Amino acid sequence: MELTVKAIHTTPKALTHLMIASLMGEGEIYVSDNKDIGIYVTFEPSKVEYLQNYILHNSLNRFVKIQPNTGELYIFPNKLIQKYSKQWFKGEEKIFSNQLNHKLLTYQAIIIWINLFGSRNLDSVVISTTVVKSYLRNLSYCIEKHLNTPVVPGRNSLKIHDVENLFLNTMKFSINDCTSVATFLTQKELKKLTDMSLSIDEEEGEHLL
Repeated sequence: MELTVKAIHTTPKALTHLMIASLMGEGEIYVSDNKDIGIYVTFEPSKVEYLQNYILHNSLNRFVKIQPNTGELYIFPNKLIQKYSKQWFKGEEKIFSNQLNHKLLTYQAIIIWINLFGSRNLDSVVISTTVVKSYLRNLSYCIEKHLNTPVVPGRNSLKIHDVENLFLNTMKFSINDCTSVATFLTQKELKKLTDMSLSIDEEEGEHLL
């Protein structure tokens, strides 16, 4: 697909979060007709609604192009992508970074990454990534510093076992993020959280009497 766009010189925070999340997952670099660098992402059809809501809520339509039918997202060229391409890539390999610096990620980017590239298995949420195996521990360490929960490297993926805590932490973000993370909860986990909430409400009610 040909994309001819004018490079973006100012970058909204919401777009920065989306760019980092895309690179954490399966995002790759593309070169536009003008030789500018953008980010290309593929995603599952089930993630279309979440992504569209994020783009709409944050007014990012002029910065990205989404193709719902094919599950493709193009983030148009901007100065930050040039910087990220040097940090995230070493030749043809996606390495995340040579630095063990959790500030290279943001909490919001991590939540977007989980929602866009995550799926539930028996005991954890598995989030896909194309970061090469030898650098996955660096990435998992930096994510752990933000989430305060273990993140386990796997094959082309990272795993988060404490899904309940992940959901509770996400509640401070948008309804779109929180609702999407909630889909990873099992019925048992959802019931446990509901019971906890009811118990807290009852205790607060007793204090008011």
